[in-house]
Amino acid sequence: MKNTEIANSREFKQLQYCSRSENFIKRYLLQEQYYRKTRNNYLDLCMDSKCGDIEITAYENFEDIKEELQSTNTDSPQNRLKYTTDASNSYAGNEQIRKGVCIYLTSDNVSDENQISWKDE
Repeated sequence: MKNTEIANSREFKQLQYCSRSENFIKRYLLQEQYYRKTRNNYLDLCMDSKCGDIEITAYENFEDIKEELQSTNTDSPQNRLKYTTDASNSYAGNEQIRKGVCIYLTSDNVSDENQISWKDE
């Protein structure tokens, strides 16, 4: 958490909109690292489509949840994070991948058209 690269990352900044708790942010960043490792393993095994399926589903969940929250006037960074990371993703093999991909999609490395924002910038 004291690493400047981590503290300046978009993932970290987006998580700060959801909570200032260092433990909260650390847990989600660890899940993102788990997903990144899994993603790299899939790419090494030429399973690009598996990554795509996981990421597309996570992004579509985010969009659906964002629209629902906006329609009920309950849209907030905390609700976006909670409901998106809790949403079903049958392509994600476990909870760490399901949650980690959502944090991964907040990074600057993701194209704008598939990038998640807990708080719009």
